[in-house]
Amino acid sequence: MDFSASEIKEGVRFVWNSIPTTRVEASQNIVPLSLLYTPFLGLEEPIVRCETKPITCPSCKWIANSFCQFDYTNFRWDCANCGAKTPLHSQFREYISNGYTLPESLNRNTIIEYKMGSAQGTAWLFVVDLCVSETELAVVKERLREAVEAVQGGYVGLIVFGKHVVAYDFHSAFTCEVVVNGSVEYPPEKLREILGVKIAEPESTVPSRFILPITGVREKLLRVIARLRPDSFVAGANCRKLRSAGQAFGVATALVESFGGSGSRITALLAGPCTQGPGMVVAPSFAEHFRAHSDLENSSDKIVQFRKSEKYYDSLADRLCQAGATVDLFAFSLDQFGAAEMRPMIEKTGGVLINQEEFTVDVFSKSIAKYVELHTRASAPLNARLKLLCAKDLMISGALGPLKLSSKTRDISQIEAPIGEAGGDEFFLGAPLPASTLAFFFAHRNPQVKETSNRCFFQFQTLYATAEGEKILRVATFMREYSSNSKTILSSFDQEAAMAVIARIAASKGNALDTNDLMLWLNSVVIKVVRRFATFTKGKPETFQSAPEISVVPQFMYYFRRSSLTQ
Repeated sequence: MDFSASEIKEGVRFVWNSIPTTRVEASQNIVPLSLLYTPFLGLEEPIVRCETKPITCPSCKWIANSFCQFDYTNFRWDCANCGAKTPLHSQFREYISNGYTLPESLNRNTIIEYKMGSAQGTAWLFVVDLCVSETELAVVKERLREAVEAVQGGYVGLIVFGKHVVAYDFHSAFTCEVVVNGSVEYPPEKLREILGVKIAEPESTVPSRFILPITGVREKLLRVIARLRPDSFVAGANCRKLRSAGQAFGVATALVESFGGSGSRITALLAGPCTQGPGMVVAPSFAEHFRAHSDLENSSDKIVQFRKSEKYYDSLADRLCQAGATVDLFAFSLDQFGAAEMRPMIEKTGGVLINQEEFTVDVFSKSIAKYVELHTRASAPLNARLKLLCAKDLMISGALGPLKLSSKTRDISQIEAPIGEAGGDEFFLGAPLPASTLAFFFAHRNPQVKETSNRCFFQFQTLYATAEGEKILRVATFMREYSSNSKTILSSFDQEAAMAVIARIAASKGNALDTNDLMLWLNSVVIKVVRRFATFTKGKPETFQSAPEISVVPQFMYYFRRSSLTQ
């Protein structure tokens, strides 16, 4: 079975392409029932886009797809998931009567898009670290100038920081600055009061003093960028520069919350660790060293500050996801900068992290140029939100990847083995890249599948805004079959996808387990898989024979255990 062909055609790879009919069978297969989905992968065939609203089943809320039965004679369609028979809306009758066919009914259209209206506007907020040398800042300003000139539509804003945080007010005739003390941790309400903003209603664009249409402030913004200078506050003897990065992200979060709109992107340029205020990574004095892995593992005094900062950035991630914003971080520092603390803020909002030593190296210039080119494309997604629907005999047990659960609709205690973001079926993706891949996990609701049909359906409904001002709903529906035959199930095993899933689970477990415990878990996985699917006589190693369907598993595990991902 050519599993890669399915990926090229549909953007999905199932670990088990035949779904076990019993919970016991699924648990005995060791590798969980799961799939890898790449929502915006460049597919083999172009995706059909409809100007009409999707046809939705009133019973199960699934959207009509190529697996449904369409009765053009009686103007009716049968839902593939629940079997409900629903009349077609009157707007489609004339269309069908003229001899046309609904795109949903064509077998080749497993993925289809719907134009849901116009986006309310998207914002691009730049956050710049001024604790750099003149040479580095000159490079940063040039790259920022190119980025601003490349942005053709939407809204834009600028925040700079050093010892204090400065948000630029472009609304007045003269460019004004609002300065926020970088060393004080303000509650969100107080910070909004200082900035003079309030949380906007969802999908209601509220141009503020700080985020305005690019067409009206481009020249003013370019002049401000040209006048930027390194932070004037001099660090004390044997001290690091006072850098209020955490406060700057807090200000950026408050501004995108006040914007509303259809999504925001925060692009931050960071030259070192946060040394004061909320989100502090390390104290200014060089006498205090950075926290090391051993400090976190042994619960030293430094773990207290680490947990506090991590909690701060995690709280920002929750607010950013609610506001539909994504954080991308260019961290160019010779020293550590706090990736572990900031990870939730970047990962959960669907952002990217690019790290090198200095802004003067070619990596920065080339990376940000590619980054701007990618995100200024007309079809670049922003504020993407995914809803996953599965067959009624299955339930979602979790998800791993650059996403965050939007809301919990199910008690996590009802899930036997939750993985990652668990407890619901709606996820925030932020601004996924064409290669952004998500792992979803499933479990049986009952000991035995009750469905009389052998077909098992999965549907992804991804709503996103584009840079050209459109709101698009992408609906991808996939079908796999149930099977009670162990040989059929084994032959449907995609071991490449399975090893990618195991690697993701291991990375997730690595946040809570020490290295030795993680290695023991990986060893147990490979031993159980081989014991389950290989044939051998106990006590006679020469009789061992591995099934070809799992031939890659031991090799992968051998190299994965020795990689930097697990050490």
